[in-house]
Amino acid sequence: MVASKHVSAHVYSVDEIDMSKVAAIRAKSKEEFEKRYEDEADVHAVFREAAVAGLRAYPIVNASLDGTNVVLHKEINIGIAVALDWGLIVPV
Repeated sequence: MVASKHVSAHVYSVDEIDMSKVAAIRAKSKEEFEKRYEDEADVHAVFREAAVAGLRAYPIVNASLDGTNVVLHKEINIGIAVALDWGLIVPV
């Protein structure tokens, strides 16, 4: 992550969206989901799937620069930060 800060442009952007439909679906299926998978149903999966769909639709967003060449990456790797008692990790 430190190397990435030195070689890649980093941007912070905030957008607001209406998540009421996602919240309603989650509330409706939460109990069944937790029984089936023995885990909490959270909204991270919604964001992750939307990000993957966007990257597949617009592959230039998943590109990097190698000198003056644009490199289009075929694989999509997404990391979601997880706060632990002793610090923050970002599993991919």
